[in-house]
Amino acid sequence: MRSLHLSGPKKPQLKIKKMMCYKQFFELMSTWLIVLLIPGQDMALILTTTTLFGAVQAMKLVAGICFALALYILITSSSLGIILAQSPKFFLILQRSGAAYLTYLAILLLKNSFQRKIIATKDSNSQIDTSHFQWVRVGFTSTILNPKVLIFFISIFSVFMTKDTSVYCTLFKGIGILLQTYIFYWIFTKFLSSKNVGYFLKEQSRKIEFISGIILLFIAFKIFTH
Repeated sequence: MRSLHLSGPKKPQLKIKKMMCYKQFFELMSTWLIVLLIPGQDMALILTTTTLFGAVQAMKLVAGICFALALYILITSSSLGIILAQSPKFFLILQRSGAAYLTYLAILLLKNSFQRKIIATKDSNSQIDTSHFQWVRVGFTSTILNPKVLIFFISIFSVFMTKDTSVYCTLFKGIGILLQTYIFYWIFTKFLSSKNVGYFLKEQSRKIEFISGIILLFIAFKIFTH
């Protein structure tokens, strides 16, 4: 009888915690969807990659983005996130590194645009297909060096993590963000690679390279001067 008396109040508490977890999950997913809808460097890279190399290579880039997000989720869920948030030097290094990498990618795109050459020739396609981790690396690097992503997870993602949040609830939210990101960009690449849209993008590939290079340069400048 004593054990029944002790276990009784725990059931309503567990139910309340589950309801809070679900509520925070949907709020977090709604917030993250808004972040995904805002055009940025990831969207520019995916647009260019899909246009020049196809949806398969673009989804490899998305996989790299998701790996970087998973790392940030782990950092934010641990005490390391608090330490990094209180380190101005770390943010400065991350800021400068991210700006430099975006500048590097922008120069490559602008160079190809001005030379009026498309990278995706038969020879380069075969090299890209055999290098399975090339686009994963590009997606991972561009996201992990983006200080705005770290700021989001430390300032917003951590809001949905209280001291009472269980490991399972944290894992549930983290997996939700990764799945939402992957599905969102999968739909985006499918739209870009559809017959009519894909044909138009192929025709405008050099312009897209140039515009994407300018966008990345602008984002790099904003990051560097922030």
